[in-house]
Amino acid sequence: MNSIFLRIYGGVLGVLVLVALLGVLALHVLNQSRGEQYRERLAHGTFTIMADNLVPLDGIERRRALAIWERLLGIPLSLQTLEQAHLDSSALGQLARGKVVVEQIGPHAARVYRQLSDKEPLLLTGEVQQITEQLARATIYLLIDELVRFPVDEQPARLQALRSDKGFGFDLHLLALDQADLDDDQRRRVYEGDTVMALGKGGDSIRVLAGIVDTNWVLEIGPLYQMNPYPLHWLLLIALMGLCLIGLVVYLLVRRLERRVLELEAAATQIAQGSLQTRVPTEGSDSVGRVAAAFNSMAEHLQRSLMIQRELVRAVSHELRTPVARLRFGLEMVSDAATPEARRKYMHGMDSDIQDLDKLVDEMLTYARLEQGAPTLNFQRVDLDALIDQVIEGALIHGLGSRTELEAKAVELFRDLALPNPESIGRRYPHQVSGGQLQRVMAAMALISDPLLVILDEPTTALDVTTQIDVLRAFKRVVRDRGATAVYVSHDLAVVAQMADQIVVLNGGRIIEQSSTAALLKGPADAYTRSLLAAARPDKVLSPASEVVKDSTLLTIKGLTAGYGKKNLQGMPMIRVLEDIDLTIRRGQAIGVIGESGSGKSTLARVVAGLLDPAHGSLTFDGAELSGTLAGRTEEQFRRIQMVFQNADTALNPMHSISAILARPLKMYFGLKGKALRERIDELMDLVRLPRELAERLPNELSGGQKQRVNLARALAAKPDLILCDEVTSALDTVVGACILELLGELRRKLGVSYLFISHDISTVRALCDDIVVMYSGHKVEEGSREAFSRMPFHPYTDLLVHSVPELRQGWLETCGVTSGNLPPISAPANNPELCTFLNRCPARIEGLCNKTAPGRRLIAGGSEILCHRDSDELQAVQENLNPETVGAYA
Repeated sequence: MNSIFLRIYGGVLGVLVLVALLGVLALHVLNQSRGEQYRERLAHGTFTIMADNLVPLDGIERRRALAIWERLLGIPLSLQTLEQAHLDSSALGQLARGKVVVEQIGPHAARVYRQLSDKEPLLLTGEVQQITEQLARATIYLLIDELVRFPVDEQPARLQALRSDKGFGFDLHLLALDQADLDDDQRRRVYEGDTVMALGKGGDSIRVLAGIVDTNWVLEIGPLYQMNPYPLHWLLLIALMGLCLIGLVVYLLVRRLERRVLELEAAATQIAQGSLQTRVPTEGSDSVGRVAAAFNSMAEHLQRSLMIQRELVRAVSHELRTPVARLRFGLEMVSDAATPEARRKYMHGMDSDIQDLDKLVDEMLTYARLEQGAPTLNFQRVDLDALIDQVIEGALIHGLGSRTELEAKAVELFRDLALPNPESIGRRYPHQVSGGQLQRVMAAMALISDPLLVILDEPTTALDVTTQIDVLRAFKRVVRDRGATAVYVSHDLAVVAQMADQIVVLNGGRIIEQSSTAALLKGPADAYTRSLLAAARPDKVLSPASEVVKDSTLLTIKGLTAGYGKKNLQGMPMIRVLEDIDLTIRRGQAIGVIGESGSGKSTLARVVAGLLDPAHGSLTFDGAELSGTLAGRTEEQFRRIQMVFQNADTALNPMHSISAILARPLKMYFGLKGKALRERIDELMDLVRLPRELAERLPNELSGGQKQRVNLARALAAKPDLILCDEVTSALDTVVGACILELLGELRRKLGVSYLFISHDISTVRALCDDIVVMYSGHKVEEGSREAFSRMPFHPYTDLLVHSVPELRQGWLETCGVTSGNLPPISAPANNPELCTFLNRCPARIEGLCNKTAPGRRLIAGGSEILCHRDSDELQAVQENLNPETVGAYA
């Protein structure tokens, strides 16, 4: 390393060490003072009350009072003289001013002194082990003892007078019991006369509450915060000062270097302007001096290169001039020739000149290609605008309203499209919402300008069936109310049947059939149209079940709770996505998981895959504990659990060939290479029914269905026991999706692999899976065999999903959601987080039961297990009363 950078590195290192030492020293001194003030503020009010109460008492009464307080508060208390306390002059002065003195005697213990009065040099002394919690409990007893001496209506005013007179360092409040932010157990304890400590909002403080005897008052003190030893504003100030010091030292170190670099920059600019004689002084032997010497050498080399280039140009010109001149002369001779034999003679002589000219041109083109052959980077734009800004952008550009008006209109669209928290969801970013929610935001983007022509390109493909109904109604309402023309592009004939008056069927870029919707659905003329109708409902032809080893459990999930966000003191995340999930998957079994967007389906797959650490619960895989994190799993567990993602475009590396994508797991898990690797890749291509010649193509050269087959082949390359399929057919057209389902069933029968198949379409799940799990708002509300899902009764939410699947008939969209009455009325639900999450949408809810008591799990007819208060007969009666052609009360 050269000397200039040694000086810079050494200087920067020295100033960093100095800044660190100064910062630590400053924080230590600052926190020592802040800590004393914090402890004194907490103890002042409590000890002032006790000291003031002791003043009028005689010696016996004082000892009796101290004994009572010691017993009630658990704090050793005593009276001693100033000489016995052995305090320094600063502490004595503080006591003389009516303050308390807190002497730290341990990590969490302190000795507190308070002088009784100016006339009596006695000190009230107490040893507190937990200064925040213990003093809080002591304070609550003393304050209640003070307040009970006054009439009830004077107690609030007296409490505020005590806070002001005694110098309390925290808030004091008198609340009614129903106003206190407490759960049912805490309210009971307060009512019974106990003292309750509760966490404040955010979990970073505590509140202490106790009831006052013979009154309706609850005394609350707090919130009490722990002292933050590293306050942000002080850290920022110290960091800013350190940065300024570092910047000053670096500037002094590099100032001379800057001047020399500027000289180099000026010289380079002059050379770029054509002054090739420019040189820079070579001062010193450090790196900048060597760069200056190299710069001068480069300038000299450039001068010589330009001279050589001129000579080369002259030479090439000469080489070109000779064959061109001969060609010109030959053409003149050909035109002057009198006989055909003479012309052929002259033209034969021109062949060698043409070949020489071709060689020269080829050489020039080769050099040109080399000049243009530098690698380039392709960048993709990532939009980080908030959702509502993107929704209203087009309307703002076209001047269709002010920002305020358009934002209000966007919120109404969010509400019509059943987006959660419509007033605030627009402030989120695209990566902060689910795929289904993002699709609905895009629908709002298209509708906000009240268009006359709407082109709807697969707008509901990625949406769950219940949300799809709301989106379809919103589109149809716009078309009807505005008299607009709509072109609806979709692969789902059942959806098209609800939107279109005329249907055009395309195949291979050609129109193969066009007729009215009713005529096409009743009697399709083309075989391809008939295949679309057959693929529209894959559960009409159930795939035969494979052999399931009933006594061989592959994966067991017990009491699983998971979510996102900051965790509380119990380790539970702020946002719970999964709540107490139990699930068992046997070898060779396919388990289907269905539910709306946000129900927790993909989160369940992420937990099983090790991509999300669960907050509670256990996972067991083939008899061994399965860690919730990737770091805790073995390579064998990685191999045996694979995942097929919803979007094959983002799951496949666009820069790698299909063979390279499939080769990676084969090399990593089995060490294959050479001929064995090539043969295994061919076997995988055959296994997923892809031509072998596609192995050398890139993903963008394949169709959507082919890419999903590659995605599946990559998972199969590891020879897994369990494959997690997350919405693998939702982005594919019905025919291709049906082929993927058929392939998955065949692979399961051939390889004995198990599936955890996630979808929002119950017909797709019934076509493949042996058992089905229904999830709603993070809870498992129903589980049973696929046969049990073909007839009533269901859990009320399952009934919603079953009747939300569009039917192949016109008018279904208008009839679904029409009911003979409203939902059964109920009173406000109890404050119980265990209540049914489907309560607000359930047509089978019971007043006094569903809104007061958590539901239990029970078996119903057909063998399914549901989370509901209702039994089979009750659910059967409710669901038979609903119109079988409608969604019923759920819309």
